This record gives sequence, C-alpha cells and structure tokens, in this order.
Amino acid sequence: SWNVKFWPQIHKIMASPSPSPTLFTFTQLIHPLPPATFFQNYWETQPYHVQRNNPLFYEKLLTLIDLHTILLRAEASNDWIGDVLYFKDKKQLHIQPHEKYAAYLQGASIVVNHGDKLWRPLNELCIGLRTEFHHVFTNLYLTPPNSQAVPKHTDDRDTLILQVEGEKNWIVYGSPVRLPFTDEMLGKGGPKWKEDLLKPEHLGKPLSITLVKGDLLYIPRGFVHEASTSSCCSLHATFAIPTSDFTWSGLIIEALQDRIRNDFSVERQEMFRRAVPNGFIYQKAISPEEKQKWTNDFQHIVSTLVDPDSFTLEKLRATFREKMEKHNLQQQLAITTAPLVKPPSLSLLVEKPENISLSYKKSSKRSKRRRGCANDWETEVSEGESGTETDERLVVTYLDSNSGASLRTEYGVELLPTLDYVQNHHQPFTLGDLPASDHFELLCYAISALQSRILVAK
Repeated sequence: SWNVKFWPQIHKIMASPSPSPTLFTFTQLIHPLPPATFFQNYWETQPYHVQRNNPLFYEKLLTLIDLHTILLRAEASNDWIGDVLYFKDKKQLHIQPHEKYAAYLQGASIVVNHGDKLWRPLNELCIGLRTEFHHVFTNLYLTPPNSQAVPKHTDDRDTLILQVEGEKNWIVYGSPVRLPFTDEMLGKGGPKWKEDLLKPEHLGKPLSITLVKGDLLYIPRGFVHEASTSSCCSLHATFAIPTSDFTWSGLIIEALQDRIRNDFSVERQEMFRRAVPNGFIYQKAISPEEKQKWTNDFQHIVSTLVDPDSFTLEKLRATFREKMEKHNLQQQLAITTAPLVKPPSLSLLVEKPENISLSYKKSSKRSKRRRGCANDWETEVSEGESGTETDERLVVTYLDSNSGASLRTEYGVELLPTLDYVQNHHQPFTLGDLPASDHFELLCYAISALQSRILVAK
C-alpha cells in the first residue's frame, strides 16, 4: 500500500541519476580489519577501535561549518523526520532554536538526530553502507570543551562512531543486558532495578579510548558507554544500525501481523481481533467445558497463523524487505527536499556600537558530586576539599549607555581571546577576523552578538 502513496517520489528517484559514489566503503572505514573478520569476531560481541592517524580522512564528509548549515536546514524544514536536542551537565535542556548559539557558548551540547536527511554526504554514506547492513541512519553530536552531554547508558542499536572534529574520551563497559530490546535500554530513565544494572559490579572492566580526528569506534548494541571532552570541542557522527528492529522475534511478530491483515478475509480476521474472554486471567467461576473451549480456540488460532505451508522463511523475508525498502526510500527522498540555506558569510563587516560597553572576568566554582548521583551537583564547597571539580567560566556583562539596559551571561574561558578582540578593536572588522578555538564557536558568538545587537553589520 505504501508503494501507491509514494509513487510520485519513487518515479522522481527512478528518473533521476543514481546517488553519487559514496566517499567510503565499509571496507575502507574499518581498515585494516577485513569485513569478514569484523563480522566473525566483533559484530554484536565487542567494541572495535580504528586509530587512523589521518585527521583529514572525514574532511569531505562533514565539518563544523557544515554542521551550522545542517542546523539551519533543520530549523527551516517543515517535514524533516528528526530533531535537534540540547544537553548540559548530563541533563536535557529545553530551549528555543534561536537560543542554540548562546547555549553552546554556555556549555551545552547539540545533538542532531537523523542528520543524514539534511546533509548529502551523510545520506550517501548511509546508502553505501546498505551493502553490509539493511538500513543505516546518522546522528550528530557536538560537545563543547570540558563537557559531558549525557550520563553512561546503553543503546538499542549497533553504532559506528566517526570522529570528525576535535577529540573525545570514551569509556566502554560490558553489556549487563545482552542484545537489549528498546525498552531494555539503561541510563535513559526507568525503574530503579534497571538503573542498578549500571553499578560497577555489573559492568566489568572498562575500556578507555580517546578518539581523535579521523578515528572510528564500533560499539555493539547493549554495551554501556559514556564520553566527555577535554580542552577542545568534539564533533562526531554516529552511523546507527537499528539492530533491535532487525531481530528474529520482532520480524516474526511483524510478519504475523502482516499475515493477519493481508492473508485472511475480513470474516476470518475476526477471530484474531477478538478480545480474550472475561475471566481469562484468574479463571474464576469458569467451567471445565469453557476452559477446554479456550484451549481449543487458542490451538486453532496458532495452527492457523503458523501454518508451515503459509508462514515460511520467504514470507518473513518479504515482510522485512518491504519494511526496509520503505525506510530506505524515505531516506533517499528526504535529502531531495532539504531546504537550501547558507550560514552567515565570515566576510560580513561588523562593529561594536559606541553605546555598548563590555566587561568580563573569570569566575571559578568548585563543585562536589554527590555520591551515587551522576546527574546532580552540590552547591559550592570550600577550596581544596576532596572530591571536587573546578568549573572556570567567564562572567560577561554588556551595558547599553543609551537605554541603561544590561545583559549578563556566562561563557567558557576559551572565548576570552574573542572577547578581548571585540573589546579592544575599535574599527570595523569581519566575522572571520574574530579569534576562536574553532569555526563553530566563532559562528555561535557572532550570531549571538548580532542577535543581541552587541555587534551590528556595517
């Protein structure tokens, strides 16, 4: 039925040229390990790390400037199947899209789910990886320096993590729940007994890995992991293989549902659609004859559904093929409708208005983590107390001498050269002249300053 719905788009794809050759094959991504060895020794069983010693390896796949374009496309799109999330200190933030630039400068991480539907090189690599996997999609993670976006957790998918910019420190533990279904993921809320599985006695010996630009890390479904940055930001692309959707049990359930809807007349479907009898759980005041009728009905339903002549491996394959074709088609279509937007030009000439004054100072706060509470922080504690961490920030104040209005905010100390430049430069300058630790930080400050009228275009 979906083929009819998507026929105009299918025709469009069939009439257009084939997708461009992907930048990498799976063999190139996991080199020097041959694919056969990967699937025999690592797939679904243990992590695998590629130290590539080639920081330019992913240069044509994605850059920090490209990420800004992706965020603009996400904001401009009306039908994008994805979302942009923000995290700080291992908690999710709820902010408006226009606040993302200031949020990043204040220590927030940015996550773009299904970025492959907004950026063609990611889309084409996902398509290319179908030679090895049924379906692949991409999530993007940008984390500022000295930050950890989320606490340790597990995922319901296998992941290939490509370190695109900067570096990130990963700790990968064991798998307390072997090959989990979606509702068995850990570290994402849920009953206490589930979260207790994240205690050290259930995790095994951790594996510590620092991914640098150009590296790759494979993490199987269900392996507990966490990641943080040090002195520089990190951008990585996670190519997700949704293996919890590919399980034998899930496929059998879907095939059975498909069989009920399509292989039987409306009249015969009724026996599958009826509610179970009242009293079915506790069987109170139920006669032996009635119980026997339930047993007979159940056996008839099962034998009808799982008829070996009708419910075959080929039937499962057909159900799975239709599902994957639908997802893969939607993925290919999405990139053809992604909005065409461009980030601000770094050659834009700006200046700080004379009525705006700027002051800033460093502020250090020593915070103590509560025992056993990964997400919560105590109030400030005395200097030198054990078990503390220092969070050094810049407290920045802008004052408008015309209106008397003031704006106070906090940034990471890495923005100090940028603020010094704005404070001491009295002639117009381009956005590209601003010193910054990376291009995304530069764009974030420039856009935030333009939005707040701290800088104005000439």
